[in-house]
Amino acid sequence: MSWLRRRSPVPSPARSTWEALPVADQAACLDTLQSHWVDALTIIRKTGSALKAKPTSDDVNGVCNYVQKMVLLLLEEGRNGEMHGPMLDYFMTENILDEILAWSSYTGKNINKMKLEQLHIFELLISELQHSVLVHKAILRPLTKLLQVCGERSPVDVEKALVCVLNQICMCLSQYTALLDFFFTPSADNQASKFLVFSVLIQFMHRDGTIGDQARNSLLHCMVLSARFDCIAQYITANSNFCPVLATGLSGLYSVLPRKLADLPEDWHELRDEDKEQIPELKTFIDSLWFCNAVAEVAHPLVRDQLIDYVYHGFLLCVLGPALCQSSTDEVVMTTAYLKLFISTITDKSLMRAFLRFFLGEKVEETLIIDTVVSRINHPGQLCLVSLSLIHSLLDLNCEEVMLHLVFRHLIPLSHVMVSQRRSLKTIDMYGSSSEKFLSLIPACCISEQSTDGSSSPIISTLNTSATKSILSKTSSLKQSSFRFMKSGNKNVENRAAISSVSPGSRLEHFETDYLKYLHDARQGVRTCSQACCCWSAPYDSENPPAGVEITFAPNFASEAQLTVGVKKKRQCRAEAAAAATAGHGCERDRCGGSR
Repeated sequence: MSWLRRRSPVPSPARSTWEALPVADQAACLDTLQSHWVDALTIIRKTGSALKAKPTSDDVNGVCNYVQKMVLLLLEEGRNGEMHGPMLDYFMTENILDEILAWSSYTGKNINKMKLEQLHIFELLISELQHSVLVHKAILRPLTKLLQVCGERSPVDVEKALVCVLNQICMCLSQYTALLDFFFTPSADNQASKFLVFSVLIQFMHRDGTIGDQARNSLLHCMVLSARFDCIAQYITANSNFCPVLATGLSGLYSVLPRKLADLPEDWHELRDEDKEQIPELKTFIDSLWFCNAVAEVAHPLVRDQLIDYVYHGFLLCVLGPALCQSSTDEVVMTTAYLKLFISTITDKSLMRAFLRFFLGEKVEETLIIDTVVSRINHPGQLCLVSLSLIHSLLDLNCEEVMLHLVFRHLIPLSHVMVSQRRSLKTIDMYGSSSEKFLSLIPACCISEQSTDGSSSPIISTLNTSATKSILSKTSSLKQSSFRFMKSGNKNVENRAAISSVSPGSRLEHFETDYLKYLHDARQGVRTCSQACCCWSAPYDSENPPAGVEITFAPNFASEAQLTVGVKKKRQCRAEAAAAATAGHGCERDRCGGSR
């Protein structure tokens, strides 16, 4: 998953001074480190108290310079293969990081600079020495305190460094789960669980830019941990505001989306990828929606269910529902286009089920939302086009409930067919069977090699004989414009001029190739759709359910937000309406499994 890619630490302007230094022998390096600490401690003791003079900018720069040199010596020791050498031992024995953190609280206006320097120290230690440094109390204790302090309001450069450190910690936790004992405190003696790293990250969840990307990446690592450890999942759902913040954040980001786009062409009907780059607010929203989708895919079921519940009630019902019934046509057009984009973005089944539940089960102004969208096909202009585009996206999901509501429930009762003509619907197509038998007689040498693996049709073959070419030439004499998809505008005229300038034979061959590709694409589309619909509760082949019966669409939103379809005969609907309302083909099967 793209969200779980490891990202490199964010570079900062202060990093230019952190360059590797050559190291002589180990004893000399240890003496140098001790000397630097003595010099830094002299400044700290001189100013590190409320009763003494406050540290000046020169004092802060001096301490930062000495600490930087000490950290560089520690890193060089680690690169030489000693992950816990004498210098690191001295560094922890003297509680250097604790001393620096305590002294930084007295630095006044320079406190943000001290926060930034300390975060850079931990970033270097974790990136170079990996998880081994996080098990030491002398490292873990000041790190925890620093995260608490920096978790409050801080400048942007401090926030960038903070999120970078949190991202490194989350990556270590995902690789070495034993570190959870040091960062996660389970509930005990009526005290709530604590997961400081996770709680600090929540506030950066909806940020844009590098901060938001790294924060969401870090939170996804925590979601993966929740799927492995029930205690983490229980903490997220019971002791954190992660799910409410994520769901309400979608509502807030949606509220700043443009309600109208200027200079749209008459045939405009959907938002594309290039629109996301041109509209920063839309890109930010889609990033958060992608993150919500990723959480639903990898998180523990407890977290997933709680998140989807908040998204459904806090975003879909409270925001998108009223937005679809506004008085302004331009705003309704944009809302419908946004919904189409959201449907095309989602890949998680549970989240998609929530959106389908919203379309098929919720009413706005006493009308189902899906029926409201369908009714707008009769409107002129862009409202019709965006409504058709949204319906096309819903049909592309290959979801049984969508097809039943939009298509099957109108066709199966046969109310549109005369009674005298209904018997002919069950007549076997003898001509279709004969054509299949005729095509099965094609010699194997004339069938494309691609057809051996089932990816191509026997009709699409590499025929070289004059007889077969004459057959194909007759086939391609069909109306040429039906099988070509050319762009509108001047290009259409240019293409026609170019086609008319070539010989009739080459023009025929051109359309012949396009037609074969068209047949191949159509066959692939039918195969893909058939595979996606194999999990439906009924084949809808006029036998199951039988043609001529009345279809009752009864949505039943259980814990898994599935939809139940009741199929009843006309004769029983009047006499046994109450009993028939509970009949159906069962809702426990995941009939939305064909989506995406």
